[in-house]
Amino acid sequence: GSTKTRLDTVALNLARSQIESVKHQPYSESTPYPTLAPPSTDFTIAVTATTLTSGVLQQIDVSVANSGYTTTLSGFNAKQVPPILASTATVETGWKTLTGAPAAPGIGGAATAAGQYIYVLRGAATTAFWRFDPFSGTWTVLASTPAVVGSGGSITHDSNTNTANYLFAFRGSNTNHFWRYDIDANTWATMAIPPFSLNHGGASTWDGNNTIYAFRGDGTPIFAKYTISTNSWTTLTSAPAALGTGGGNGLAYANGAVYALRGGATTAFWRYNISANTWTTTLAQAPAAVGPGRALTSDGQDLFAFPGNSTNAYWSYRIASNTWDVLGT
Repeated sequence: GSTKTRLDTVALNLARSQIESVKHQPYSESTPYPTLAPPSTDFTIAVTATTLTSGVLQQIDVSVANSGYTTTLSGFNAKQVPPILASTATVETGWKTLTGAPAAPGIGGAATAAGQYIYVLRGAATTAFWRFDPFSGTWTVLASTPAVVGSGGSITHDSNTNTANYLFAFRGSNTNHFWRYDIDANTWATMAIPPFSLNHGGASTWDGNNTIYAFRGDGTPIFAKYTISTNSWTTLTSAPAALGTGGGNGLAYANGAVYALRGGATTAFWRYNISANTWTTTLAQAPAAVGPGRALTSDGQDLFAFPGNSTNAYWSYRIASNTWDVLGT
């Protein structure tokens, strides 16, 4: 059921987060998932290193308390084993109120996850940039962005390099400013200029490898990709229709494709087919109109979305069955 899928994913994502800081290589799963009973209360996940050879991680075990669930992940090639690897974490069911940000985010505000942290551009025509630790509930003020961030501000994570751990961000504000943030050094650098200026509706997502995909927004269908290794941009096939204006990141990568919510008070939902450089418009449409404040993200298996439009609706999209679930309204 849906809870089984979520619980499996939470366990694996916790495992990923424990070795994020050492730039892990892709892993393989050595055992299949068993059937899980839906948890009715908060539960605990334990992640433990079990096989070490010359300080290099070979295997970790993931278990969920009181569920009979245990699986092994193997095939890591880490430079070192961080102390946090052998750890536990309590996963809370349902929605929880967290510690508020240091100041109110505004137009152009954006966030991305990297390791155990969430990194946040405040937007609101400021240079404020923060890190949130969901385990401790604490905020850290980081190095300010090179210029103020406004409408169309966007940020995404690249953790697939063995030399550094980066975030990539668009300034927005109808500019073509594109920056890279070095997590380890807490510094910003200016990168290759995109072939467009980003504004309302601009969005970006990382493909888990070497590419960042981005919409210009501003009521246009313009779409492009950034190749990390060459610091270069390529214009791609435009979206099937102009993107709706209004804030929010309606772009996400999952399972070898890029997915997009059009917004603009429509239910349009598309898939970009990377190898063919084409768009598919025949997917199941969103459950309701999507507008300003929209957000789309992936847990590596399915997609999750806020439609915005001054609502508290929350949905999931199952890629395998091409269906939407309404999780909250």
